[in-house]
Amino acid sequence: MSTSLAQQLSRIATQSTHSLNLKAQKAAHSQSLIFDAGVATKQGFDSLYTLCIEGFDELCLLDQRFVEFRKTIFSEESKNQDRTHMTAGENEELDRVLEDFLALAGARLLLKPVIKAVEWLVRRFRVHQYNTAWLLLTFLPYHDTPIFRTILAVLPSSIPHTFRFLRPYVASLSNPPRHTIVYTLVNNHGFAAAFSNYILRLCKARQHYQALLTFWAGLMAEAVSGTLDLARSGRKGVQMQNEQDVMIRLLPVLNEGLDLKKVPELRLGCYMILIVLATKANLDDTVLTSMMEAVVAGWTTETVPDALVCLAVLAEIRESVTLPRKVLKRMMVVENLAAHLENLSYQYRVGKLALSLTLGTIEQLDDSGNSGELKFVEKMLSSKIFTPAQTTSVLSSLLVMADSMGTNSVGETESTTNTRAQLADILTRLYNSEPFKVLTMEALKKSGIDIESLELQLQTTIRVETSSKEDVKEIKMPDADSIPYQPDPLETALSRLPTRTVEVSFLSDKPSHIFGDVAHAFIMTLTSPAAIKRFSTTPVLRPELANRDPLFYSFFIRIWCGPYPAAARSAALRVVEKSLSDHKNTLADFQALIPYLMVALADPAGMVRQAAAGVVLSCSNIYQKAGNGKEKLKRLQPWAAEDIYGNSEASYKIDWMPPELCRTIITGLLVPGLEECILDSARISNLIQLALMKPSQAQAKNMRAETPNLKSSHRGAVLSYLASHAIITPLLTVKLGLVKMLSQVKKAGKLKGTNALLPLLQTWVSQKSAELSQRCDTEHVNLRELNDVIVGTVTSRNIEGLAALQAVINGEAGGSHLGLFTATLGHLRKIWPSLKEDLKVPIGQSLLKLTLKSSSLKSGTSGEEAREFLRSVDLSPEILAAFVEQLPGTEQLQQRTTPAKRRRVSRDQMVKISPQESKGAAAAVNEITYVLELVDSSKPTFHPTLMKGLFNILGELQQIRSQSGSEQAYLQSLILGSLLGMVNDLKGDASVKIDFTIMRTDLIVDCIRSTCNPQVQNAALLLVASLAEIAPDLVLHSVMPIFTFISSTVLRQDDDYSVYVIDQTIHRVIPPLVKSLKKRNQDPVVGTAELLLSFTAAFKHVPAHRQLQLFTSLLHTLGEDEFLFALLSMLADKYPGNDNVEAFVVELSGQYSPLTQLKTFSKILDLAIDVLAPSRTLSQELLAVKDENGQNIADIAIRLLSLLGRVSSSDTLSSRLVKSSDWEAPASQIQAAFSTLFEKFLGFERSIKNHERVHATCVEAMDSLLGLLSTKHYIQCVERLLERSSDELHWIILRALKSRLGRTSQADRNLLETIVGFIPRLTHTLENSSNVLVKHAAIACLDTIIEKYGKKNTEGVLSAVHAVTGSHGINHNDRRVQIIALLCLSSVVETLGPDAISLIPGALTIALNHLETSVAESEKTAGLHNAVYSFLDAIFVHLPWIITANYLDRILRLSHKSAEAGLDESANENRLHFLRTIVRQAAAKDYFTTLKRTMADAITAGPLATKEHLESLRMAIEKHPKSIIIKHAQALADALLEAFDLRRLHALEKSSKFTTEAVIEMEKTMHGIAIKMILKMNDTTFRPIFSKLIEWAATSVSKKEQRGRVLRLTTTYTLLDEFFTTLKSIVTSYASYIVDNVVDILTKMPLIDEESKTLWAIVLRTLHRCFEHDQDGFWQSPSHFNAIRNALLPQLDRASSMPVIDEVVPTIAELATAVESGDHHKDINAAILKYMRSDDTHVRLAAIKCEEALTEKLGEEWLALLPEMLPFISELQEDDDENVESETHRWIVQMEGILGESLDSMLQ
Repeated sequence: MSTSLAQQLSRIATQSTHSLNLKAQKAAHSQSLIFDAGVATKQGFDSLYTLCIEGFDELCLLDQRFVEFRKTIFSEESKNQDRTHMTAGENEELDRVLEDFLALAGARLLLKPVIKAVEWLVRRFRVHQYNTAWLLLTFLPYHDTPIFRTILAVLPSSIPHTFRFLRPYVASLSNPPRHTIVYTLVNNHGFAAAFSNYILRLCKARQHYQALLTFWAGLMAEAVSGTLDLARSGRKGVQMQNEQDVMIRLLPVLNEGLDLKKVPELRLGCYMILIVLATKANLDDTVLTSMMEAVVAGWTTETVPDALVCLAVLAEIRESVTLPRKVLKRMMVVENLAAHLENLSYQYRVGKLALSLTLGTIEQLDDSGNSGELKFVEKMLSSKIFTPAQTTSVLSSLLVMADSMGTNSVGETESTTNTRAQLADILTRLYNSEPFKVLTMEALKKSGIDIESLELQLQTTIRVETSSKEDVKEIKMPDADSIPYQPDPLETALSRLPTRTVEVSFLSDKPSHIFGDVAHAFIMTLTSPAAIKRFSTTPVLRPELANRDPLFYSFFIRIWCGPYPAAARSAALRVVEKSLSDHKNTLADFQALIPYLMVALADPAGMVRQAAAGVVLSCSNIYQKAGNGKEKLKRLQPWAAEDIYGNSEASYKIDWMPPELCRTIITGLLVPGLEECILDSARISNLIQLALMKPSQAQAKNMRAETPNLKSSHRGAVLSYLASHAIITPLLTVKLGLVKMLSQVKKAGKLKGTNALLPLLQTWVSQKSAELSQRCDTEHVNLRELNDVIVGTVTSRNIEGLAALQAVINGEAGGSHLGLFTATLGHLRKIWPSLKEDLKVPIGQSLLKLTLKSSSLKSGTSGEEAREFLRSVDLSPEILAAFVEQLPGTEQLQQRTTPAKRRRVSRDQMVKISPQESKGAAAAVNEITYVLELVDSSKPTFHPTLMKGLFNILGELQQIRSQSGSEQAYLQSLILGSLLGMVNDLKGDASVKIDFTIMRTDLIVDCIRSTCNPQVQNAALLLVASLAEIAPDLVLHSVMPIFTFISSTVLRQDDDYSVYVIDQTIHRVIPPLVKSLKKRNQDPVVGTAELLLSFTAAFKHVPAHRQLQLFTSLLHTLGEDEFLFALLSMLADKYPGNDNVEAFVVELSGQYSPLTQLKTFSKILDLAIDVLAPSRTLSQELLAVKDENGQNIADIAIRLLSLLGRVSSSDTLSSRLVKSSDWEAPASQIQAAFSTLFEKFLGFERSIKNHERVHATCVEAMDSLLGLLSTKHYIQCVERLLERSSDELHWIILRALKSRLGRTSQADRNLLETIVGFIPRLTHTLENSSNVLVKHAAIACLDTIIEKYGKKNTEGVLSAVHAVTGSHGINHNDRRVQIIALLCLSSVVETLGPDAISLIPGALTIALNHLETSVAESEKTAGLHNAVYSFLDAIFVHLPWIITANYLDRILRLSHKSAEAGLDESANENRLHFLRTIVRQAAAKDYFTTLKRTMADAITAGPLATKEHLESLRMAIEKHPKSIIIKHAQALADALLEAFDLRRLHALEKSSKFTTEAVIEMEKTMHGIAIKMILKMNDTTFRPIFSKLIEWAATSVSKKEQRGRVLRLTTTYTLLDEFFTTLKSIVTSYASYIVDNVVDILTKMPLIDEESKTLWAIVLRTLHRCFEHDQDGFWQSPSHFNAIRNALLPQLDRASSMPVIDEVVPTIAELATAVESGDHHKDINAAILKYMRSDDTHVRLAAIKCEEALTEKLGEEWLALLPEMLPFISELQEDDDENVESETHRWIVQMEGILGESLDSMLQ
């Protein structure tokens, strides 16, 4: 660990400018963006300035802002500026200039002129060191370009901490990806702040560019999102704090960015970040408001659209709808703001922003009279921005504003008046436009504003209607200013009225010609009571005859019951009250006013109800004046009794009440309840109902005393009276009001309410649609409500009313009446539950007929409504049965398809129909589909007619399928589903008597077999399963085809529904089948054979995870004791050799108790016996037995026996048998079952000896069965079985015993005694059996016994092993016995160790003979080979000292043969493992000697043997310590010398097994081994060996054998090259042994072939390594130098024939470096200069190259000899050869670079 002082020194070194370190300065100067380091180092600032100023000039042409930098950083003086000599202030000023230039250049960094200019900043001002952060920020937008890698290459070693994320990319010089930068912005707040401040500074200085701002905005948006995601971790408080920290860091940057109005791109980026902040962070409204104010503070026309998007997002997140005043003010000055918002609404959610803006605009409406604000509101409403709810909110705000303005008042400004007028105009247009009418009404309701009051306040009529001729055209308050030339419009209107009219009553059903003008005049009088009084005397109304003539009162009745403002209605009532008060002494019966006064008392406007109360009191006064007696009341003359409804018969149809009853109704009912009626508009209805209906006792007690208790006849008279007015009155408002009141009256006296109103219904349904619609629009009555009320008068018991409704449904009445059909169905839906079934059926049939008719015509809303009605109501089975009977049958279908020619309807003779004819069939199918859907959705209970009908339709569908070719799967599934529901319903009700003849199981089975649709199949199967429970005999004859179908379809499905279907079918269908078979005394197994075959055939298609559950369920239903064996046998026979089936059979059997399994085994064995019997019974039914020469029969028997073997060998069964606690039956039962089974096996085994294959399988099955026994009992059983004479049986049981013994525990002493006692019997079998397999199995058993129990009974084991070492074991003539015997002996050696010494000598010799045999060319046996090596390995591990040198030599030589024998990989691995064992276990002396003796044998054997031999040598050297290596160094050296001669031997032997590449590879291995050996020796030990090596290489080969000598020297010098390279200066002195030999080789050896040239090159490389690592001045010695110089330098003369430049020149340069002596350098130089005047061009060129190398290597030290070189250089400059002349020039440039001056003057 470094100290603090070391750390301080390190920091000082890092920050040092290296002013005195020339190398460091050169390195700094070499850092360039354009040039390589070598070129950049040699450049001066003058030449560099010339290059860079060119780029700067081009840059000035592109942008004039760069010109100012010509005076500073690009001036001539800048060449001499050095930052290290400048003051701190000067450096700060320089930094500012450099940063400004880089900021401007950032937009053009990919241009070459910019790179040239930046090159000057890097080279002269070192911006990469002093301005690292600014430089990186400038180039950061180009992070994925090559120029960024160049910037990374010139960065200093210590970059700012902020940019530490770039360090890995600086090291690898790779581009940082975008996600890395984003990650850094998220996690490095310093970097994020630096980046943002950099952007803001550039924008403030107007040095930004679009790509930079886009880059920043994108990165920051991602970074902010990531930062906020990180902030969400931890507790809620921590999350809030983290988000606040993010806001504190970001908001100042965003505020600065938004303040820069002239940088729109920056503002857009800020908008992006604000959106991310708002959507990701949990911000309150205060922060969001500040954001919105910042957005609008400095926006421009260019940024408005994007700013609006940002505002829209912020507004959506804000909880408050109110827009901040500053934001509202700034937004309202934007031109075409509404258009902007509408355009944005197609892409963004701007609804809330638009709503806030509109509401704010409405709120600030004041006396300014700014019409533009209201126009903006209207534009916003007409746009498609708002949702209906938002539109309603705006309309509510407008209505509230209009309501708050009030009426004209004194002092009101003109602007307020104008605003009110504009509001009135807007509201009128909105209310009367189709899209806004409903919304305006909702807004009125929401705001609680009365529209009539609003109309009065605004002095206008908002509800402008399209009136009839007699209706008012424009109901609007007169405006004096609008008619400047008519100062008294009322007088004008009155003057236009006629003075008389022939009309009797304005309540006539005939149109009036004057009512519209009179009503218009009346409306104009509302502003003044005097005007109303003036109007009431109008002659045309004949006011003086009001008590006798209905004209006067009927006019005002029509006003208060018409679509007029509340003020007009109340005024009309007051006029009537005044008139009645003025005529209070009159004797008139005004009962004709009662219905209309009741409607007025139910008016929604309180002022109208107040005025109506006054009229009621006036009428009461009249009746009070007449007296109380009946006779007195008779004096009252009925008012308008004959002409209330004009001169027509309608007036005579009124059921008038007697005067005393009228008096009671007015004074006893209406007058007492007036106060309540004024407060509650619904109270009048309650009063009528209380008066007319007979109260219950509870109601009678609670009734007020003032409520009259009318007689029954009087109640009926009142009801009849009011109902007659409701029927006859032409005013729809009155008709609606009266029917509402009377509809709740079930009965009044003897008169039912529905009967009283029935004529109204009958009349109403006959009305024309157009006329009714016009009247409803004129009177402001909702036609839908009116239809609902009138139709609602019909009750469930009103037969005539229901008949009228059915007539509407049938189209017999009201067919063109708009909405009447809908109202009829709506009312029927309400009363449907209370309708009787006999009434429901015809109605349902009518609706069904209409539905089917509209479906066929593909038209009609009524048909759709009827369809929906039938789907929504509960349909009883009777109705459904009627529907089903109504469907077309086959004959009708034939008539639809071929009306002119009847077709055959027989299924066998069915004729295909053409596409044209199929239209009728398609229509029939559509009808059937709809009805069946109704049946299915109704989930009907059992109904015989319905069930029969469904079965009939199922049959018809089969015929339709035959005609059209369509399966009609959907229809079939509907029918089957309905039938299934009914059948399931029957199962729970035993009292229902069932006619089973209607249940057509043949049709169900036909569906199953003919359809391909899984849903239909499953539904049909479930139906059959359910039928099997209630009618098993009905299903039995069809069950087999069903299961055949299941096996091929449903069992292959993997969905839960299919599994449910299968389960239900098994549990419901099979039990009755089995029960029936037992009743008939039939074998259940035989009877269900076909069923079992179906399931076994489908096994492979059943999903694997469902197989066990399926078959377990099947067996549980059938009974496992009886059917398990059959199912297992059929599976084994059906899928022989299938691994999945075999595993499943074992798993399925393991689900049951051991006793059940043993019984099953016995039955399987019985089945196998039956298969081989002459006359087969059960097997013929269950299995596919075919007697073809007995082959098929034998195969089946083998499969059954194999099945027994697999199942009985199950681990689950054996473990359950061993643990008695797991037995589910007493032990005696299991033992008896086992004994019975084994006895059957023995008897069966004896009877099938002639069937070899069957017998073998039987024996295996017996073995598996025996495996169920414990090991002790099994051994006892094996002893008995070995006494039998069957070799095959012996082999099987011994093999099984070996496996069993391998799993036994050594701790069981009782078992040990049994095994030891069994060894003699096993030995006896080995010695006496002639069967090879038996011997093999016996030795394998013995091997297992020895491994587990050998140490516990050595004597017993050795007695048996002697048999293994003899002729019955390793000396046997069968390879298999030999192999197992050798493996057994290996176990003996490993287990017994020294106790086995007596066995080794004889066995070892035999084993080596076997090894020699196994590698022989004729008999290569890898198994025997591996067994021998296992035996040898065991000996070397446990008894290594027993192996003598002779054995070891033979083993290695046999190993060489094994290596070259071409055996398999396992043989090679065994041999190599053994060789590694020898290295570990053998004594060093013996092993090294053996390696030396057998080295030649290894080389003779071949390359693989040699490689393994050398590898053994290497391992031995690595294993042993230095002391052992030194002790046996000579033996190792001799072994290596044998190997070193490989190259020579390979070249001299024509039939060598080595290739040249193999020789080279071997030599590399030898060299590595030699180096390892040398490193473990000392100098005293190694020098004699080294001397011997050189002598061996140089002199031990005869001179006549020149080639052999060259090859041996090549090997030696290759080793020496590695030797000097590895050990370096430590062994330089060893070169004294090779100097003479090197000189001889270089001077005397003729280079006549490739081998001599190779030696020449390797000798030079060896010298180069020796020179390179000479640190002790060895070669500076004159004796050494002179000898080698005289041999080395003349090699230049061989330049024309040898690679002198590549080999000799580097060696000479290295020699000159090693000697470090001026005299020696002079000698070398003089010798080289001589060769510069050689006649050979190649020699001259080599000499120049040599001088270049020396100049580069020694530098100025070598150039001290320049004076001697100059004459030669001058000559070479004018050489005839261009290459020589060119190379001379390069040499001169090289020297000038070192000297720093030109040589031209010296060479002249």
